[in-house]
Amino acid sequence: MHALYVVLLAALGSGMVNAGIDCCRKLSSRVGRMRSIDNVPLYIKNLYEGVSGYGIPLEERETIIGHGGEPTYGEITPEGVSDLVVEFGLKSGDVFYDLGSGVGKVAVQVYLESPVKKSVGVELSKTRHDCGAPVLRKLKQEGLLQRGRQLSLICADILARDYKDATHIYTASLCFSDEFMEKLTAHLAQSKKGLIVASLRALPEEHGFELIKVKQMPMTWSDDTPVYFYRLVRKKR
Repeated sequence: MHALYVVLLAALGSGMVNAGIDCCRKLSSRVGRMRSIDNVPLYIKNLYEGVSGYGIPLEERETIIGHGGEPTYGEITPEGVSDLVVEFGLKSGDVFYDLGSGVGKVAVQVYLESPVKKSVGVELSKTRHDCGAPVLRKLKQEGLLQRGRQLSLICADILARDYKDATHIYTASLCFSDEFMEKLTAHLAQSKKGLIVASLRALPEEHGFELIKVKQMPMTWSDDTPVYFYRLVRKKR
């Protein structure tokens, strides 16, 4: 930072020395906060301490079932999300969605651990969705929400949303029914060609998705759950 001080002081002149120093200190403080998350999985665990998506009201469970989903809850671990980020190879121009995002952990961690321009969690349960609001406020207070990048948690039916801007999607679909998997895959097949989808269940074969690989990843119920990675090679007409 010494070189930055010298440049600013020379440019501002002696009459604005104090203002220049103050500006540098603020910049240094912000950079320090941004770089302080050396261990993102650990940060996520602390950020969500005491936050749980396991218990939801009966009416919400019935709503999820009525939409064809499954209210049973479980999560990919923070270490698993780190693996997911690596497997996806996320870049600054990418757009990530977590479908069935629960309390928002995956979308938040992907935002913090990758350079994606947009990370979105979509969850039907309002109780689970509402758990994410305090988390977003804390990230903002800590200066971790960057200008030009978007982090959103949305309360909605995942089949009612448009994913045409998505480049990468994760869905913890392990308990989804065959019928729901068929509907979801057909819906995602309307997205742009090249979309990468990671799913805990294999996708139906007739919708233009090509299996890339199967990777074992840690979940809250197992350390070696298979995750199926697909690429959309033939867009649905």
